Amino acid sequence: MDPFEDLEMSSSKSHGSRGNEPNEGGGPGASSAETLGKGPEETWGQKCQLQSKYLESSNSEQQDRNRVSEELITVVQEMKKYFPSEKHNKPSTLDALNYALRCVHSVQGK
Repeated sequence: MDPFEDLEMSSSKSHGSRGNEPNEGGGPGASSAETLGKGPEETWGQKCQLQSKYLESSNSEQQDRNRVSEELITVVQEMKKYFPSEKHNKPSTLDALNYALRCVHSVQGK
């Protein structure tokens, strides 16, 4: 047998057992559920609860976004009612002041 083959075989054996095998008996590599005395079923149940809470919060966030979007659309439509009609030339200062006054009155009326 070639001495280099012995060297390669011994080095491959040492590489194969160097940290690739799972730790047993609650060592530093043991899962956190086992070290806390909980079985994998309990941990899985907790993960499912966390995921469902996340989905509920993302669903309510989406509903909030939809509600805000609808409110913005309503505000823009109301502003269009009071906005001076489009003209090809620049609106006068009096038109701008009247528009601002109507906006103030509409805000105060709410």
